[in-house]
Amino acid sequence: MHDWVLVNIIVEWNKGRVILNIDRYRYKTSEQVVANNFSKLEVPRRYEWGESETINEITGPIQLDSGQYRFSIEMQSGDVIEIDAESLDMPDSALLTNFNVSP
Repeated sequence: MHDWVLVNIIVEWNKGRVILNIDRYRYKTSEQVVANNFSKLEVPRRYEWGESETINEITGPIQLDSGQYRFSIEMQSGDVIEIDAESLDMPDSALLTNFNVSP
């Protein structure tokens, strides 16, 4: 997901869902990461490394002791977006070992 562009983050509070819309600008395609039944969403926007809308690297999903999964996105701005959720639907093209993670 390196250099992919984070377009927006949608929180569907009543459904407990977070949707991250991401553009793969080089391929002119869009992807989504969906966090289901989320319990935590942190979205700092401090630009410690300078302004950027692109992703540097991702971490996870990692299963927590609680049984939930943590997914982190480090932006090229230095900000780290963190989500804890019951399950995560990841795009196949993210090249992760677990695309759809659920308990």
